[in-house]
Amino acid sequence: MFGKSIISVLVRRSIMDRLKDLWFAFIVGNIYDIVLSFIAWRCHFIELNPILSSLTIDGYSSLLEALIGLKLIAISITYLILREVKDYKVLILTIAVIGTMFIVTWDMFNFLAL
Repeated sequence: MFGKSIISVLVRRSIMDRLKDLWFAFIVGNIYDIVLSFIAWRCHFIELNPILSSLTIDGYSSLLEALIGLKLIAISITYLILREVKDYKVLILTIAVIGTMFIVTWDMFNFLAL
């Protein structure tokens, strides 16, 4: 019985560590995407982003506000979804991190293709 409780504590702790690592990767990836997108627009390289293209952005400060706002919405939605789900938090957050890394990689290839 004592061994079973130690194993359950270790498994639970490793899941919490995975969640922390995934949250860190998700947030850092989104911050990196904001910085990369801002630099790309500052160098007059316009990304093919339909959400940003539909907004009327008249300067660099409004672009930065739009980018930060969109990323805060994405992080908030991910948090709200994970708060409701009990069992598959690691899987859902892994999918969100993979999506973020895909977007960052796509932006890097577009930016370096100049």
